[in-house]
Amino acid sequence: NDYQRYPYALSKPRIVDQLSSDPATPSTSPLQNHSIYATVGYNFTAEEIIAFAREREERGEPFALWAGHGNDPFYMRLSTIEGILKAAPTTCRALVFPEMERTDEAMEYAVRTHILPIAELCRKHGTAKIVLRNKNIFWNGSCYLDLWREILLEGDYRDVFIPSMEETNDRTQALSLSGRMGLWLCGHFDRISGRAVTDNANFSRFWEWGAQQNLSHLMRSMVLRSSLGADMLLVNIYQGDPRSLAPLYQMLDKGVIAVPEREDLLSVADLCLGMKNPSPNFLEHGKNGHHIDGYRAESTKMVFDRMDCYWGGAPIDPSDFSNYAMGSRSRMLNFLPTNPYGLIAMVSANTELAASPFFRSMLVTDGEVFYDEQGQAVSAADYKPRALAALEASAAKLPVRVYGEVAWTVVRLDPSHVRVTLIDSGYLSPADREATIVLQHLDGTGCRDILSGETLPLAANAVSLTVPAGVLRVVDIAQR
Repeated sequence: NDYQRYPYALSKPRIVDQLSSDPATPSTSPLQNHSIYATVGYNFTAEEIIAFAREREERGEPFALWAGHGNDPFYMRLSTIEGILKAAPTTCRALVFPEMERTDEAMEYAVRTHILPIAELCRKHGTAKIVLRNKNIFWNGSCYLDLWREILLEGDYRDVFIPSMEETNDRTQALSLSGRMGLWLCGHFDRISGRAVTDNANFSRFWEWGAQQNLSHLMRSMVLRSSLGADMLLVNIYQGDPRSLAPLYQMLDKGVIAVPEREDLLSVADLCLGMKNPSPNFLEHGKNGHHIDGYRAESTKMVFDRMDCYWGGAPIDPSDFSNYAMGSRSRMLNFLPTNPYGLIAMVSANTELAASPFFRSMLVTDGEVFYDEQGQAVSAADYKPRALAALEASAAKLPVRVYGEVAWTVVRLDPSHVRVTLIDSGYLSPADREATIVLQHLDGTGCRDILSGETLPLAANAVSLTVPAGVLRVVDIAQR
């Protein structure tokens, strides 16, 4: 398939045997190096798995491989994984471990005796990375617990581990994006990634919306993550025509979607959200994807609330930080947050702001309540006015700010140009969206839609435009 030729998509076939093609037949695609995301069944021998990797190396086909799962981290022996890395030192790009969010004794044993040795093998053989494709609030909560804090935040594996997400049956996408971005911006990881899978459209197992035939929602989600810095995308398509994602790969290949370095990303607020030791209530409700017996019609409103599976699709309380700071109005499909104050990154509350090139102030929380300057707990509702004042003060310092129901990023291209990407924020509810780009601290001299070639009028340091339903606009602004 031509779509598999694009290097940005690590595509997962259902049956490994169907991956083979005639190596004598040259590719006619403009991009020769396609990537494959493969799972190997339990009925394959180590020799067969290594032979698969060797074949990919001989053909120059980059691939990622499912290497384990939170319920089965020991999917393959270390000797088999080492054989894969030796057989495919240039084409094995990633070893994927989904749902590694547990912190119990069994997981600690798996991490210390299996995952960390794999990390050392990745350093020793080739360029493969370990992609941690976790669920729910792992990058907001579980990563701050003892085991994962030691390994991911205090360890020395930022060059090997890549944070990613499995956001199926999930309701907290805006939170997890904030968490991953904060950890990347703080230097805990060298790279970040994005993922698109058919099952992403399912925000609750009570409502299965996954059979989407038009993949606009996945394309837009990957555009946002790429324009925030993700340089690896895991794409798993089981419904619809995967070739409909070709525009995404072409825009990446042509540089239309600018994948920024940390220092070139201009749409992140200098106000961050600092996570203390996460509250047990925050962890319990944030990780609850299946149990409905804990439902209560009324409960104490937390900083991040209504995250359980039984709240899928429910309105988010106005005092919830993800409502007013991230633009999430209901607990469903918040893959494209509008971030009205810029992206608010979540970091460790112990982050030294004086040493950070990105953050100047911090709101402190444990996910359940806020903490004031004296360390006293303050409820989400009582703290909201102070949080709003801090958000507005930070947003006023952004060089460019976008108003409207769009997801957006601003990236520095060179000393005289920035690129603004505007995306229809309706994940499964596409519509025309009105947006206004305001130059707050840029002296703009021109504005152009680089997809249409249209010159846009820049008046009073602002330009208003419509983002068509289901797609995006990419605008370059020239400045003095």
